[in-house]
Amino acid sequence: MSLKKRFSAPRFLAGYILIPLAFIIARSTDFSLSIGSLFLILGETLRLWANSYVGHRKVTRQRTGFQTGYLITAGPYAYVRHPLYTGSLLITLGLTIIIGYGWLIPISLGIMFYLYHKKSNEEEEESLVAAWPSEYIPYQKTIPKFFPTFRRYPTRQGNPSFQGLVESKEFITVSWLITAVILFYFRMDVITKHQTLFLSDPWKHSILLVLFLLVLSYNVHQGLKRHLRSA
Repeated sequence: MSLKKRFSAPRFLAGYILIPLAFIIARSTDFSLSIGSLFLILGETLRLWANSYVGHRKVTRQRTGFQTGYLITAGPYAYVRHPLYTGSLLITLGLTIIIGYGWLIPISLGIMFYLYHKKSNEEEEESLVAAWPSEYIPYQKTIPKFFPTFRRYPTRQGNPSFQGLVESKEFITVSWLITAVILFYFRMDVITKHQTLFLSDPWKHSILLVLFLLVLSYNVHQGLKRHLRSA
């Protein structure tokens, strides 16, 4: 991926700019952390579901079956054309709620919606229409892009695969979200509640610290694997 594409990618904007900035300015509360985490779970569950169908292939290239090469319209794809992006929008909403500034919600969602709309049009929709015109065009006209109407597409193709889910590397996203929530929780206890970590609530803080270290170790291990493969 070129530097221009990397810096303009929604993932780069959210992961390397918005989340660190949000951590600095956050004013999380127990309520915002609970509601925000609920949206994180909903968004990530949707992404896991979608990746179980298409995780073995890059969605931005072509949404086809692992061996048979058919257009996938089953699972979450029976309700929205881009459930991965819908899940990411829910995650964006969850993180913004956790931050604790209501006025940031329409701004963050607006930015991410624009980027995903542009990305899907430029990188995915055109390639899918070109590859599967007789199948994708009626599907495109029937099923909404991001927001479901809960009207299921009548012709459904595709089956979930744990192999696809593993190959999607989506568990890395799960681990980073867990890391972020734990850090926001610790920040809230220390800065907002003026508590001393491991003294005010030693059991909870210790358990969260162990979970944080386990997840961080997993992220470092996966990063090293990717580096060795690309070296």
